[in-house]
Amino acid sequence: MNFLEGLSLSAHPWQHAFFFPADVGAATTDPNLEFSRKFQLLQQSISDTLTRFYPLAGRLLDASTIGCNDDGGFFIEARCDSPLSDFLSKLNFETLDQFLPATDPETLELSKGSMWLIKFSCGGTTVSVSLSHKIIDIASLLTLLKSWTETCRGLSEPILPNFTGFSLLPPKEIPGMSASVKISGDKFKIGRFVISASKIAELREKL
Repeated sequence: MNFLEGLSLSAHPWQHAFFFPADVGAATTDPNLEFSRKFQLLQQSISDTLTRFYPLAGRLLDASTIGCNDDGGFFIEARCDSPLSDFLSKLNFETLDQFLPATDPETLELSKGSMWLIKFSCGGTTVSVSLSHKIIDIASLLTLLKSWTETCRGLSEPILPNFTGFSLLPPKEIPGMSASVKISGDKFKIGRFVISASKIAELREKL
């Protein structure tokens, strides 16, 4: 985590949602049983993953200290009565917020990770993740998601985190700098980028 990120206890959380259509191959099975199977798989795999990313299973004790007490994080199952297509066709940020785990950056108890698995009426699902920016940067988050994915797929040697950065580039105390930088939310604008399937396929061909 860089110096500016480390300054602010009230940093906004990383929030990501991944949407998956219904599995056509599972159409002949009981959708509730299939959802329960996915829930158990994801819950067990994130538990195994957090043993490797142990700081994320702890709690913030103060502005710069994590207590690695192995309390774990939230993993919540939820259901939506609408099909996934309805949500995606009328996508707006107010609706999207309902599919993202809420974290209060001012509450240390909630600074741990939160994960949701949401089932739509059509059989589609959403996996959403929220982690405090105070304890993880984007590079670490991507490593966590990759390791979780590999564990979920049953890989025997999933990617491991590297915790040597603190010893190589330790944080510095700078006189006169506040330990909590407040940023007004009024100066932020929200936008989104939509990339079509054809453009993604075209990019893959070039790579």
